[in-house]
Order: sequence, then C-alpha cells, then structure tokens
Amino acid sequence: MVAGEKLRPADARLSARQKLKQASEVGKANPPQSTTPDRAVEYTVKVGDTLSQLADRFYGKAFKWTRIYEANREVIKNPDYIYIGQKITIPSEI
Repeated sequence: MVAGEKLRPADARLSARQKLKQASEVGKANPPQSTTPDRAVEYTVKVGDTLSQLADRFYGKAFKWTRIYEANREVIKNPDYIYIGQKITIPSEI
C-alpha cells in the first residue's frame, strides 16, 4: 500500500478489463449442457453471448444459430443484435 492511499474493497481495484472478464464469467459458473436439449429451454442472454455461440453450446454446431433465431423471431428483430437480459427460447433439436 502506498502512503496516503485509502483502503478499498478488492473489486474496486480491478481494472476495467478485469471487471469485464469477471462479468462475462458470471454465466459460466453453471453453463448449460453442451448436449442437445430434449425440450425447449428458456435462456437469459448474458454478456458476450451471440446466437452462433449459443448454438455451439447447445447443439455442438455454431451454424445452427438460425434454428434459435427462427424460434425467437418475435423477440429477436435482428440476429446480429441480442441484448443482455433478453429471454429467448432454445428449441430442442428434434
């Protein structure tokens, strides 16, 4: 500690990059199964999520993002923009 520096909580000393990394790992504590869901799953979009990333996580194939998009057309107006906190449905692959 430098003379004259006030004590602060540890997270107050994190850099912006560290805070962003920490925020993006919130959803990774209990990641969804990497296997195909046998029924539709409701998912809340987290920091850094993309449709192709979600398709890769749930179906094992990133190119299946269109399946998620088609199932959520009333919620997702543009597949390039999904928003943190948005609730979407991950359909089963069957």
